[in-house]
Amino acid sequence: MVKDIEGKPNKRRAEKVSRIGFWLVGILAALCLPALANAQFDTETPSAPGRLSLGVSGGLFRISYDEFDAYYKSRSGFVYGAHGSLRIKSPYHLVVKYRQFNKTGTFSFQRREYGLEWRERWINIGVRYMGLDRNVISNYFSFGFAFFNIQENRGISVFTGPPPLTEPKITTAGGFFIDFGLHYPLSQWMAVNFDVELTSAGPKGKSGFEGTSVGGFFFGIGLVVFLL
Repeated sequence: MVKDIEGKPNKRRAEKVSRIGFWLVGILAALCLPALANAQFDTETPSAPGRLSLGVSGGLFRISYDEFDAYYKSRSGFVYGAHGSLRIKSPYHLVVKYRQFNKTGTFSFQRREYGLEWRERWINIGVRYMGLDRNVISNYFSFGFAFFNIQENRGISVFTGPPPLTEPKITTAGGFFIDFGLHYPLSQWMAVNFDVELTSAGPKGKSGFEGTSVGGFFFGIGLVVFLL
C-alpha cells in the first residue's frame, strides 16, 4: 500500500494513477501500429531521412514516483535534452536521447524549513522505426533501455525521508522507454518533431512500475536536422 509522507494510506490515488497510465500506454501503442506496419513493408527512397540526424527538444515531464509530490508539491516540470539517430538499414535507426529534469522546493520538518534540490538525468538507447519520406509529415516509434542518474543536493531525500541530508545523495535506476512522434518538415534537411515518451525505471534495482518508477510521461517539441 502506498503511503504519503505522514504515513496515511493513499491507495486510491495510486490506483487512479495506474489506470491513467495504462490507458495512455494503450493509446500510445495503438497510435504506433501504423508506423510498425509501414516499417515492415516499405523500402528506402531517395527522400528518406538522412543517415544521421541530430536535434534538441523540450517539454513537460511528469514523474511517476508516488512520494515525489509530498516533498516538491508537484510531479510536473520542464525537461530539456538532445537526441540523435543513425540509420542502420531503412527504416531502422539506432537512437540515443538525453534528458534532464530539475526541481526545487521547500519542506517543513520538526518546525524547520529545508530547501530541496532535485536533478534527474537519463539516457535512452534503443531502436527507432522512422517514416521513409522527409518531405512529408511522417511518424516514428522507438523502444529500448533507459538509464537514470538522480542527484539530491540538499534538504531531505525523497527516497529515504528524514533526517536531512548531510551531503548530496546519488541514486541510479534502470528500465525501459517507448515513444511515438511526428516529424513536420520545414525543409528537406530540417523538421519540427512532436514527441510522446514513457519511461519506467525502479531505483536500486526495485520494480519500476507506476508509483515506484522515477520515469514518467514526457510531452515535447523539438527541432531535428538530417545530415549525411
